[in-house]
Amino acid sequence: MPHPGLRGSPGGGATMEAMDEPLLRVGLELTFVVAVGGMVWAAVRRIRTGLIQVPRCGRCGRPTSRAYPNCTRCGGPRDP
Repeated sequence: MPHPGLRGSPGGGATMEAMDEPLLRVGLELTFVVAVGGMVWAAVRRIRTGLIQVPRCGRCGRPTSRAYPNCTRCGGPRDP
């Protein structure tokens, strides 16, 4: 008897065919989760140890973009 409330059968119950997912897809999803989690963990660790520094404006002290030589808010030079 199908379990009520799950998708997969006309009556709302699940069947074994509907719940069966390919092992390859599950493996790829797990690999992506582990890879993204590892990247986030490494970035957080680098931020906490001070290896990643935010460029700041020399005049106003606000964070600024590395793409521009001057602050986009006040026009002051960026700290090196």
